[in-house]
Amino acid sequence: MKKHKTCIIWMMTCCIVVSSCNPNPKTETHEPPIATSSLWIVAPTGTLTPTLTLTPSPTLTATISPSPLPTLLPNDAKNLIISLLKPSNDCSLPCWWNVVPGFTKWSEAERFLSTFSTKITKYVSSADPDEIYYSAYFKVSTSIEKHGSLIHTFKVKNNNVYSITADTGDNNSAYSLRNMLTNFGFPQEIYLRTFSDKREDLPFYMILFYPAQGFSVLYFDDADIVKEDIRGCFSRNLSNASLWLQAPDMGVPFSKFIENGDIFPPEELVYYQPLSEVSDVTVESFLSSIKSRSESCITTSRNLWPSP
Repeated sequence: MKKHKTCIIWMMTCCIVVSSCNPNPKTETHEPPIATSSLWIVAPTGTLTPTLTLTPSPTLTATISPSPLPTLLPNDAKNLIISLLKPSNDCSLPCWWNVVPGFTKWSEAERFLSTFSTKITKYVSSADPDEIYYSAYFKVSTSIEKHGSLIHTFKVKNNNVYSITADTGDNNSAYSLRNMLTNFGFPQEIYLRTFSDKREDLPFYMILFYPAQGFSVLYFDDADIVKEDIRGCFSRNLSNASLWLQAPDMGVPFSKFIENGDIFPPEELVYYQPLSEVSDVTVESFLSSIKSRSESCITTSRNLWPSP
């Protein structure tokens, strides 16, 4: 099942790269500002009793950029990441690692993230040069993520962080299905995606959509084929969450939320269906059962889904 996690993060990152990026991404570099100064010009204006007239050049202006913060030692970076992966009252979703979509400047975010990331890559949208995607990579233990790396992608417009795609790791109980329901209540809608048949296995994806809180969260597990149906069961302790974060907007539809964050290609949107339209289970009944049972299942007809 873990390989789906890697596939999802890869798919979302590649979606950004393929649709809007430079094929040869480079880490962004910043040229230090060149300090300028104004000169005062002394001009004689008299013949018998000279006097001095001071004519200033244009007003002195200077752009001061904060100096880079020192890079953390590996062990300090590791401990900071472990701390940041835990929810905080000071940085509740959609805030992520002290970055708030719609509020934080990328220059501020980058200054902080650069102190403990292994690299930050930059991609410029071919459709809109003002849209830039920064992917920050963080080294973690394989107990957090099996490949030893977390990737967070920040969509930036005019130096403003617009949206964030964040990986919580393979088994982060802080963002388990049960804890998300406890902390944030029922979502506005649940969206599902699966397939009509399996290859090696049969992935079953579930998105909890919280537009008023400014985020969606994706979980997945393996499903089974039961005659003409697909049956997917989700443990309340399921903890493989991927987060999609934006400024809160109660009225934004799911399709627009996905488009705003460039989460996956628009043509894939049709494969994500509202729970109530593909099963007999309602959002309320399913989530109520999750909170009271160790596991709850969803059954949906195979003919509603594409082949793998």
